[in-house]
Amino acid sequence: MRTNERNRYRQPGSPYDARGNGSVNPSGWMKEENFLKYAKHFAKHAKPSKDRPLLLLLDNHDSHLSIEVLDYFKDNGVTVLSFPSHCSHKLQPLDRSVYGPLKKYFNTSSDNWLASHPGKTLTIYDIPELVKIALPLAATLENIQAGFKVTGISPLNENIFPESEFMGAYVTDRPLPEHTENVFPSTSRLSEPVATVTVPDAITVPKLLLSDTVTEPDTETREILIDLTNLPSTSHVRPEDVRPFPKAGPRQKNKRNVRKRTSTIYTDTPEKQIILEQKQQRDHKQALKKMKLNKIMQLNNKIQKNKGKERLV
Repeated sequence: MRTNERNRYRQPGSPYDARGNGSVNPSGWMKEENFLKYAKHFAKHAKPSKDRPLLLLLDNHDSHLSIEVLDYFKDNGVTVLSFPSHCSHKLQPLDRSVYGPLKKYFNTSSDNWLASHPGKTLTIYDIPELVKIALPLAATLENIQAGFKVTGISPLNENIFPESEFMGAYVTDRPLPEHTENVFPSTSRLSEPVATVTVPDAITVPKLLLSDTVTEPDTETREILIDLTNLPSTSHVRPEDVRPFPKAGPRQKNKRNVRKRTSTIYTDTPEKQIILEQKQQRDHKQALKKMKLNKIMQLNNKIQKNKGKERLV
């Protein structure tokens, strides 16, 4: 929502004109102060308490991790649990069952609007009116419940995702840098028994079965090293032993020491303390940066004044 034109989004017919809650920020992104308003809006309608606690599932966006918001949730009986990183497309109920139908109904509403307003252009100021039509059709009780069911949240199903769901990450499923210090195999590994298997590049066909126009295939052979210690007790060789599946190289250590977020209960005191320490470090860095910038500006102003005095002389 644009800061200077937020009143136009609250016009009659938009989903924000009555019970909705809208907020703006000059940066265009969700900020901590904006999310605190949504937290109060959530508590107003969900009515949680310490006698009636609620579980709120969120992603690891920085706006969700402010101390003010977490304190407010904890005081009102709300437990904040975050999704694991890079898993929200599978675990967020709205993504799985509501946003898809919402896009469909919104596109239908847009087509109907264009048909009803020939010669006019659909602008961003018409979007709230279209959302008000599409949202009730998509955010139905059945769709919302289906989202929690398909993600295994409610009813709880720890085995909701089969092994095939994780096959896409096989290629880049690598250990972290601290666990891959020895990239090259050790000498003891090289001394283990290795068999040389001769695999022909083509099948040799008897000459009697070949016509004069067919040339005999090249029977040049190549040697493939296969580790005997990893072979099964049977005598056959698996295809993946001859041609392994593709695998990405070892992870390179990131120069930036970025702490990756995991699934965490952020309303717990230890986690809140970690977030508070991180915020204090960020504030300290920003203060130093601002102080340095002020010194540079003062120095530039002083230089400009000296140049002006020289011109007068």
